[in-house]
Amino acid sequence: MPPTEKALAEQFRRCEVVARAKALQAAGLSQSQAARELGVAPATLSRWLRAHARGGDAALLPRTQRCGRKALAVEATEEDRRQLKRLRLATGSDALALQMWADDARCSEGLRAAILKPRASRHNLPASLRQLCHVTAEEAALFRGHRTFELAGFIQRRDDTKVLADGRRVPLEPGDLWELDDMSLNQPFWWESEARGDGDALSRRQGAAVGRQVLFAQDVASGRWLGFELVGRPRDAYRAADILRFIRRLIEQHGMPRIGFRLEGGIWRARAIAGITLDERGNTAQRPAMADEQRQALFGGLQELGLTVDWCHSPHHKGGIESGFNYLQSVLAAVSVMEGAYVVDLGRHRGE
Repeated sequence: MPPTEKALAEQFRRCEVVARAKALQAAGLSQSQAARELGVAPATLSRWLRAHARGGDAALLPRTQRCGRKALAVEATEEDRRQLKRLRLATGSDALALQMWADDARCSEGLRAAILKPRASRHNLPASLRQLCHVTAEEAALFRGHRTFELAGFIQRRDDTKVLADGRRVPLEPGDLWELDDMSLNQPFWWESEARGDGDALSRRQGAAVGRQVLFAQDVASGRWLGFELVGRPRDAYRAADILRFIRRLIEQHGMPRIGFRLEGGIWRARAIAGITLDERGNTAQRPAMADEQRQALFGGLQELGLTVDWCHSPHHKGGIESGFNYLQSVLAAVSVMEGAYVVDLGRHRGE
C-alpha cells in the first residue's frame, strides 16, 4: 500500500527534526538538550536518530498502517452488508439489526463471532460493526416510499424562466408566480370551538379544538414566504372557502401576481370522494376533496382575472415550497426551544 499524504508529511517533519538535532549536537548540545530545544521527547528523538542511522530518510516513514486490529467490517460479505442495511432500515437500531442477522443461518461465521463476542454492554459495539449498518438519509427516505424519497431529494429548477400560453419564454421575476400548498404542522395549534355532535370530547368539555393543517404561499423567483393560513376545521379537512380566503388575503397584502399560481392537483382539483372501499367488509376512508362547483367558482374566477393556474402532479413541479417545508419545520422547532416555550412537537419525518 503506497504511503498516504499524511504519512509523507510526517516523514518530512521527522527528517527536519533529525537534521536539526544533528546540527545542535555538533554545536555541543547533548541529545537531551537538543530534544528539549526541538520540542520532542528525548526517547522519541533517540529512536528517530537510530532509525535514520540504519536506513536514512526512508526509515523515518511512519508505519501507522500496520498498527491496530483488522477492522471487523472487512470480514463481512456482500450478503452481510445488504441484509444488515435492510434490517437497520426496518428496525431503526444498529444493535437489533446485528443481533437479528447473527441469529440468521445466512450470516457469515466470522461476522457472527464478532457480533456475539461477549461485551460489557450490547450497546458497546465497535465502530466497524456500526458502519456495516450505516444508511444514508436518501436510503432511509427510499425505504419509506417513493413519495418520501421525492420530498427528501434535492430539487432544482432548470432555469428561472416561464413559458407563457403564447409560447414565449420569459425570465421569472419576484412577484410573477406564486406556489401554494398545504402542510401539517408538527406543532399543533388550538382554537375555540363549539361542542359538536360527532363525539369530539375536547370541544364538548373544553370548548376548544386542535388542528395542524396550514396553507402556505411562496414566491417562486425569490423564494420568500408570502403568508400562511391556519385551518381550524374538523379532521383538518380544508375547503374551497379556506383556499379562496387565503388567496384573497394574499392579494390584499401583496397585490396580484403578474403571471399566476402554481398549485398541486389531488385535493385542490379533484372531485368530491364519498369513500374508498378498503376491504370486503365495506370499511371506507373519507378523504377531503373539492367539489366541481367549488373548484369552478375558485379557479375559474382566477382565470377571469387574467391569471394562469399551473397544475402540478409531482413534488418536483413545485420544489421550492416542498423543500422549504422541511427547513420551516426545523426552524419552528428550534425557535420554540430558544424562546423557552413548551410546545408539543410531533416529530418530523417528512416535510408535510
